[in-house]
Amino acid sequence: MFKRILVPLDGSGFAERALPHAEGFARVFGSTIVLLQVMETTGEINQPHAEDPITWVIRKNKTEQYLQETLTKVTLIPALFITRLSRVEECLVS
Repeated sequence: MFKRILVPLDGSGFAERALPHAEGFARVFGSTIVLLQVMETTGEINQPHAEDPITWVIRKNKTEQYLQETLTKVTLIPALFITRLSRVEECLVS
């Protein structure tokens, strides 16, 4: 019934509490679990408040490491992770 189960994570333990529930659904339906974390961009490169590219790469690597570690908590279920880059205004839903 469900091919993929999306688990959005923000790095908090509260968000990770969804993992056992997602894992249970994945077992029942033979689904793949997809872990997602959205990284906020701080500005365009030509603007004064733009983030330093090295700092951004460090943040991205930390995010990917966190998702990889979280992925190991999902046992015996096919899983993958996505790191999405976005501006806050692109994430707002009315």
